[in-house]
Amino acid sequence: MCPDFKKDSGVISYLFFLSSLITEAQDVKELKDAGVLYNFGSDTELPNLFSKIRNELGSDPDNYIEVKEKIQEYYGTLM
Repeated sequence: MCPDFKKDSGVISYLFFLSSLITEAQDVKELKDAGVLYNFGSDTELPNLFSKIRNELGSDPDNYIEVKEKIQEYYGTLM
């Protein structure tokens, strides 16, 4: 279940999670370089889009801190 939304919505949860990762153009570049994002246009436009999503839908990026920590932990085991 999405911690930001009262109904179980995987798509909304994924958008909120991405919005917690993408706050500036460098974030977009890194995610593109890692193969997470494809063909999303300008690296400077995407952070603005996700900022609008956060503001309009009331997403709290802190809801995904635990998920980010687990991803970092997993990524560390690959190095």
